[in-house]
Amino acid sequence: MISRPLLHIDTGREWRGGQAQVLNLCQGLHARNIPFLLVTQPASPLAERAKAIGLDVREITMRGEWDIPAARKI
Repeated sequence: MISRPLLHIDTGREWRGGQAQVLNLCQGLHARNIPFLLVTQPASPLAERAKAIGLDVREITMRGEWDIPAARKI
């Protein structure tokens, strides 16, 4: 049993294959009651689609993959 949520971070602001894969993965985790947290850019297509189907999403502005201030917020 996983005691801490799995963390998925997506810094993209677009909808592409990687975002589709993350959404599918999170849907599967949710269906199996496995805790996870999805962190996305605010109002990104991934955030909007995930929220629309009831997934737990945290929206944080990130300037890229190496944004230290954003990492501290997470």
